[in-house]
Parts: sequence; C-alpha cells; structure tokens
Amino acid sequence: MSCFRPLNEAELEWKDGAPFSTQYTDIYFPPDKGWEASNEVFLRPNRLEARLLEQEKVNVGEIGFGSGLNFFACLTLWKKLSAKAGKLRFFSTELHPLRKDDFAKIAELNGVDSQDLAVLLETYPPPVQGSYRFSWFNGEVELYILCGDAKESLKSIDASIDVWFLDGFSPKLNPELWGEEICSEIARLSTKGSTLSSFTAAGWVRSNLIKNNFEVSKIPGFGNKKHSILAEYLPDSVPKTKISLKNYKTALVIGSGVAGCSVADSLARRGLQVRLLESSSSICDGASGNKLAIALPYLGNAVTSLSEFYNIGFHYFLSRVAELAAGLAYSKCGAIQLINCYRLKRLFEEFENRPGLDSFVKKVDQSLASEIAGVELSGGGFYLPDGCCLPPRDFCQSLLASKGVIVMKQQQVDSLVRTGDKWSALGQDGEVIEEADCCVVATAWAASMFEQLKWLPLEAVRGQCMSVASFGQSTSLETLVCYDGYISPLKDGTHFVGSSYSHDDMEMEVRESDNESMKTSLKAALPGALESSLESDSARVSFRTSTYDRLPYVGAVPGDENKGLFISAGFGSRGISTAGLAGEIIAAEIAKDFCPYPRVLKDSLV
Repeated sequence: MSCFRPLNEAELEWKDGAPFSTQYTDIYFPPDKGWEASNEVFLRPNRLEARLLEQEKVNVGEIGFGSGLNFFACLTLWKKLSAKAGKLRFFSTELHPLRKDDFAKIAELNGVDSQDLAVLLETYPPPVQGSYRFSWFNGEVELYILCGDAKESLKSIDASIDVWFLDGFSPKLNPELWGEEICSEIARLSTKGSTLSSFTAAGWVRSNLIKNNFEVSKIPGFGNKKHSILAEYLPDSVPKTKISLKNYKTALVIGSGVAGCSVADSLARRGLQVRLLESSSSICDGASGNKLAIALPYLGNAVTSLSEFYNIGFHYFLSRVAELAAGLAYSKCGAIQLINCYRLKRLFEEFENRPGLDSFVKKVDQSLASEIAGVELSGGGFYLPDGCCLPPRDFCQSLLASKGVIVMKQQQVDSLVRTGDKWSALGQDGEVIEEADCCVVATAWAASMFEQLKWLPLEAVRGQCMSVASFGQSTSLETLVCYDGYISPLKDGTHFVGSSYSHDDMEMEVRESDNESMKTSLKAALPGALESSLESDSARVSFRTSTYDRLPYVGAVPGDENKGLFISAGFGSRGISTAGLAGEIIAAEIAKDFCPYPRVLKDSLV
C-alpha cells in the first residue's frame, strides 16, 4: 500500500536504429525519420502553423506521449514563428513512460534542442500516475503529461482541444487505445472544427470516430503506410463554446502569503488584471515569512484525494520553481524522512523498492540513510531526492513579478460586498478600497472572519521555528532530515529547525520551552548533536491553518449570492508545495480555462 499508483515503465530495445517497444512489439517511429513523421502525419495535416498564427491559444491533445517527438516538433515550430505565435498548450497521455535515460537518448539522437530537453529532464516525471506540468518561454508553451490509463485520464478532465494527435501503437497491438470509449472522450473534449490526425487508417478506427461525429478522410500515408487519416469534429447539435477569458477581466486577491501570491500569479498569467491587498507593510507577514520553507512529496498508506493533491501539487511546485530559479535561493538538496509515526512505520514495512521509483522515493535503512544525509541518523526511513527548501518570501516576490499584478500594502480589508457583478473590498470605515469582477480570499485561518466564509472550520495552529549554529557533525549534513520536526543543511552558518505544533494556542511571543523541545527532538534524530550544545540564533512564531480532513478549501464559495467569490486557505504545513496547484485550479475556473487536473480532485477541495 502507498499513497501513489506506480506505473510500469516502457520496455525498450533498439532495432535497425529505431526504438522498439517490447510490450507492444512496435516501433516508436521510423528510423532516422522521427521529425519527418511528426510533421507529415500530425503537424501539417492539422494546419498547426496556421492555427498558431491565427489563434491566441492553441490546445493540442495527444494519445501516447511516447518519445515526446511530436511535442518537440510543435515546440520547434512555435519557436520558428516566434512572437507571431499564440500560446501553445500540449496535453498528452502515457501509460508506460520511458525511463529518463532512454527518453534523453532518443531526444539527443533525433537532434532535440538541448535547452528544450533540459527543461523536461529537470523535473522529469516519476513512473507514478498523475498530471505533470512543464513550461517553456515564460509559460508561452506548456506541456502536461497525464501518466496513467488514457481512458481514465480523459474522463477525469474538462478541456477544449483544438487539435488531436492519435499516436498510440498499432491498433492491432493495442486495440483499447483506439476503441469507441476513447473516441467518445475525444469528442467530449473537442469543439466544432477541432481536427484530428493519425498514422492509422484502420476501418474500425474510422468507424469509431464517425460514430462520435467526426468526418473522416483518408490522406496519403507516411513511409511505407499507404494511407493515414485526417478528421474534423462536426457535431449536429449547437457547438460548445470554446473555453476563453470572457466573464472576468479583473480580480482582487486578499492576502499576500504563498496562497495569495500563487493565485495572483496564476490569474495574471491568464490575462487578468490583479490587485493583491495586504494588511501589513510587507508581503508574507504570516507563516510565509519564515526563513525557509521545505517542500516534499507526501508519503501515506493509501491513494486518497489528500495524497493526490499533495503529490500533484508538489510536482507543479517543482515546475514553477524551475521557471523562476534564476532569482531564487533554491536548494534541491533531497530529504530523508525518518520513521516517526505509525503511518510511516506501516508504509516502511509494506513498501518495496522498484526500478524507476528511486527518482521519487526509496526505502533506506539506517546505514544508507546516514550515508545519503552525510551525518549519523537514528534510524532508516525514506529518501526523497526531490525534497527541497527555499525562502518563501523570495519565492512570493518572484511570483508577483507576473505582468498584471499590482500589490497594495497596508490595506486592511474588513468586509466584502457584492454589488451587481462586482466585488468590493471595504476598509474598517466602510469605504471601498478596491473593486473587481471577482475576488479570492487567501488570508489563511482569518478567512472565516469574513461574513461569507464564517462557516469555514479553519483552525490556527501555532508553530515556532528557529535557527541554530552548526554543531557536532552538522557541517556535513547534505539533505533535509525530517522526523517529528526537521532540519535543513547548513547555510550562512546556521541550520533552520522546525517546528512546534500547538492547537488552541495563540501566543505570539517566542517561548524558550519550545526551543528546548525542538532541540530534544533534533538530538534524538541526529545522535551527533549530543556531542555539543545547541545554541539558538533566532526564533519565530507563526500560525498554520488546519482543516478537519487536512484538505484545503480551494475554489468557488457556494451560493448564488457568492458568485465570483473564491477561497484558497487551509494548507496546513504544506502550503509551499500545494498553493500553486490551488492557484491553477482557481484561475482555470475564473478564466474558464483548460485545467488538466482530475475533476474528482477539484471537487474534493470545496
């Protein structure tokens, strides 16, 4: 049992210069003709160049990511068109992802631009079911890989796809990928005029498309294929409205912590004009003002909405940090999670290491855990190579650099009022501070102080953290170490150590008793700490926001009277890992935009 669904990676051989799938006994593409095949079978028939020049945004859907050459061909075309092109978003499904080394080898042999490839390899997805995002050129080109069964992936999302590439292995060898159920989902996600192409011209594939309102034509095939197909979605009923930004042009965001800055960033990148209101004289005055924040995958005993939200959110965080990395003191140092509770003990007993998952999580004994961490640890646990830490205030400053965000400090919002189609933020004197088409409340536990949100069961949980000078073996510490607290590697002469966790406790002053308790926990996890005293450099108190099921509240506030009001709060100890995904979910709903995250996940958050 575990909190993620592992996938079997692609089994690959090389035959006559072409990558060959032993699972499906078929090649990925013709030898030495990968680029040509992508252009002749997919890009050219679907008029992708013309679409990029004519449309502000083009959504491409693909069945079978495989070697990624179709995507890289689209990216290459987009770069050729440069500033004239609309945004490109490429959505692809994949049940058996290639191993990272195989993927890199295929890309390099086919001449994929090394910088383009590096973006994908930086946060290459583990063989785990989920939705993984990558971005090029400040978000002008985005790739979403949905790892898992294509039928389930397509059923789980809502989108408006302009162009489809059907590029699974041969229908004879992989019939489920070409069945009527898949074709029905493709039709659901298309709009009138959406086009589709595929290398196969099999009669039963054409029939399944025709049954789902596609007009199908045979066109000349590529290589030794006599025919391929081109299809257009032409439903008899009134066509669905294409997803586009129409209803909301302006937005208020209340609160400038990680949650508020993340949703402001997501809204601005979709073209809204955002006013971010902060009551303090600086951003990140609450929990987001800590010296460091740590980000980790979530380890649990079952796949739940909680685990999926945490793990999909964590990868989104990694992709966003990769875009902003130039301006961040970001450390992808990895983490050792020691076994400190029954949940982790049970997982450790049942977990089996398997090839491919090492890049995501690996069970390690005490000896190996200590070797990886660089210091003696008290036990074994799990190694998380993507674990990282960074200053949350710097991260938020980078997010607020998005074009379209204006930060308004020292603006205490006392109430929210909807008048007509606008939301107004009022000060204590009842005067309007700002108004906009919609409003997002991101004020952590204080969100329930607004009349429209007083029903929210949000709890403030006190946390005290501190910095300590180097001690014992600590100068050799190379990773985060997490126990019932955590410690970061040495930086600027100190370690960041956290954190207490106190319910029903609103004391703002630093308590020495909490510092001593954290030191005791640290010494138990790192026995080398017993060799010397621990001197506190500084300490800080802030408040997490807890919910009864540990899932945050994300999305539209219920009730017709609250139309245009949204909430993003309740992230507990994992706000840095998950607030970005929350921002994307809210922004997609506000902007009536494509959201490649499971519907059931979104529905579980409000």
